[in-house]
Amino acid sequence: MPGVGIWQQPLGGTRLQYWELVKEDTESYRIRLKGSDLYLSSTSDKVDSPVVLNLETRAKSQL
Repeated sequence: MPGVGIWQQPLGGTRLQYWELVKEDTESYRIRLKGSDLYLSSTSDKVDSPVVLNLETRAKSQL
């Protein structure tokens, strides 16, 4: 799955550090970069898989 890699940084107050929780159903959310169409997505179902920003795919990897 292509996407843009992300990494943890100290809080700096830029808009690139704001996230929105988007409710999918009673138990699931997607995490979206505020003001964009990019969502956190895992690259696989393996433990410690990289997390990337990707366009919404409605895939399980974005829940």
